[in-house]
Amino acid sequence: MRSSLRLGAALAFALVLGPVSLFAQPSLLPKSGEVGEWTLTAAPERYVKESLYGYINGGAELYLPYGFENLEVGHFSRTPGTPSREIAVEIYRMASPLGAFGIFSVQREGDEQSAAALPNPNWTLPGQAAFVKGSYFVTVQGVPADDEGVRAMAMAIARRIEPGRDIFSDSFLNVLPAEGRKSGSERYIKGEPAARNETQFFSLPYWGFAEETTAVSARYGSDGIKLLIVDLPTQPPSLDSSVREQFESNLEGTRISEGTISARNSAGHWFLFARRGRRAFFVFGKTNEAEALEVLRRAFGDSTSEDGAARPAD
Repeated sequence: MRSSLRLGAALAFALVLGPVSLFAQPSLLPKSGEVGEWTLTAAPERYVKESLYGYINGGAELYLPYGFENLEVGHFSRTPGTPSREIAVEIYRMASPLGAFGIFSVQREGDEQSAAALPNPNWTLPGQAAFVKGSYFVTVQGVPADDEGVRAMAMAIARRIEPGRDIFSDSFLNVLPAEGRKSGSERYIKGEPAARNETQFFSLPYWGFAEETTAVSARYGSDGIKLLIVDLPTQPPSLDSSVREQFESNLEGTRISEGTISARNSAGHWFLFARRGRRAFFVFGKTNEAEALEVLRRAFGDSTSEDGAARPAD
């Protein structure tokens, strides 16, 4: 789910609504003329939790679980120029660096390019860029595509934001095994909309994503095997049997061996599930069972302490 479609719809909606809510936070948008010949076309638009629904029609539910605090939107134009060119900027302030990374991560596919000049993590597409720095998630889009202008605008905004802590060193993300992990594929999943987008198996309420359950995911190997690690606030006694029922209803050849539930779909993709205390593990993708089990084995090793107890999530 890339942000371009969502961003385009949201910007069109914002042109009708205009500014909704003001907040005391200083603007992070460059001033007119600060980035080449790009000039602000109107006063910045600012949104808080209550007004976000008016800006992202139907999409606010994705942002709020990640700790959305406020949003600043700016529209820039460049003159002279034929045809006219515009750049739209969205600056989301979240409650934490992990929340900013989370909302960034679930809006990328994992195969986008990145730019060394922008803060890490970031992704770039023709005429678009997005990055995370500190507690901010920033998107920049040119219409029509203007890679040079978008990059310059993104760099100017990044310079205005204070750096944050390393989210991989002291967060739930560090349970993802480093060996074989595809860089840029990592996701932090929080809230029901993000969970449903990740896999249909998270669509049922017993997972608890509407409450405190969170998950991380990444892809491994040349075939992009998906690993998901779920942190559960409690140890639901019926989780294993519920997952087995899901497998039996949607997949083929479901069986249990040494505490691991496995099955395949009609395309031959393997699906594995296991649980260790408050941690649940999914592995699935176009692979063979042995490779899937190896990814699962690595996940067990990286997500448990020396005594075998599940590590607490942040």
